[in-house]
Amino acid sequence: MKRLILLIGLVFMSNCTSINTLSKIDSFNDIRMIDFTEYSKKGFLITTEAYNGKYESIGIINCGARAAAKKHTEETTLQRGGRTVRNYEWKIEKIYIDSVLSLAYEQASKMGGDCIMNFRLTASDKTYEDGFQMVTVPGVEINGFVIKRVE
Repeated sequence: MKRLILLIGLVFMSNCTSINTLSKIDSFNDIRMIDFTEYSKKGFLITTEAYNGKYESIGIINCGARAAAKKHTEETTLQRGGRTVRNYEWKIEKIYIDSVLSLAYEQASKMGGDCIMNFRLTASDKTYEDGFQMVTVPGVEINGFVIKRVE
């Protein structure tokens, strides 16, 4: 008898829980690029490789940025029972690689460099805990070795 009551309870509880399921995933084409032309026109070199000419070592640069996020609350009154339910949604702003690249260029120039070699671009997302919900905020990080070309 106890097993029957437990089984009925489990069936009842499983019917009260809704699970989102996928029914379709559309195809997706994506092209991503970073244009260094603006910096090349200024005589500044950005390369993922080592520079083979003569140079003076200036230093290591690491620039990063993370998007802003704000929690929005929406209250809904249920038709049956008149109970108010609060839904929370995080609005996450976009982050632009160009702005981080511009910052890296400005800082490298201030250091006296005219090149960032061994240029690396990486995602630096950060996950925050908000009660029972996890919120991941996108970030980007640029690092490399700043040099002054002699030749």
